[in-house]
Amino acid sequence: MKLTKYTIIVFLLIVTTGCASLYVPPLPQYSLPKNAQIGLLVTASEFPKHTHVGTTVFNNFAKDYEYQWRMEEFIFNEYKQEIEKSTGFSVVNLRELGVKNAAELNFVGVKDKQWSLIEGNSQLRDTLIEKGIYAVVSISEVPTLASLECSQFGCTEHYSQGYGLFTRSFLGIDRYMASASFSISVEIINPLADIAVQKGMRDILRFSNKNKIISDFKDPEDFKNISEQELSPIKNEILSYIKSVAAATSRYLSGSLTDR
Repeated sequence: MKLTKYTIIVFLLIVTTGCASLYVPPLPQYSLPKNAQIGLLVTASEFPKHTHVGTTVFNNFAKDYEYQWRMEEFIFNEYKQEIEKSTGFSVVNLRELGVKNAAELNFVGVKDKQWSLIEGNSQLRDTLIEKGIYAVVSISEVPTLASLECSQFGCTEHYSQGYGLFTRSFLGIDRYMASASFSISVEIINPLADIAVQKGMRDILRFSNKNKIISDFKDPEDFKNISEQELSPIKNEILSYIKSVAAATSRYLSGSLTDR
């Protein structure tokens, strides 16, 4: 049975309550050479978004705010600085090598309980290895599970449509969440290993960590027209989360975290 990393991540997300499990191969013994390069691709929209889920679907909306958070630039610089400072590896912008989206960087799957190469992208992998790139990191903005509400009748999923503010209102009760609505992938391509599905990274990448409730967030003066100042706690929380993921990524790339 062959599984892509996205199949694994989605499955693991669903079963984090402990009702099921999926075999993930252990990380191989690895020590990337000192001159190794890390490929990095960041894709994020220009502006933050407010995603709201109300009591009924008629109350739902998603709105962009033209605030200059420069999220894509921040994420790239944070990862680059953290990786280079913590590991000594140099970071390469994969856009400069013609890579356009995260789907192109899906190299590692699982077959017969072992890490295996996804053949569709093998040519790009060979090209990257020839350039001295031993691992690839991609961060892309995608709709992300923000709220999972369960009862005896089943579970209802609510999704944040982009990074920014996610709100859930039900019968007059409001919850405010800082939504780091990103898919984050970390793969070692020589040797093959998927870092993002290791337990330490899975814990960090849980939807409840990407979408954190801000309990002391003050109700805005105009719920559908929130000022940049009112959104500042949301921005700060997202930036803090990105920093924590970048730090964990660096520790795995350096081999100091292995989950063994």
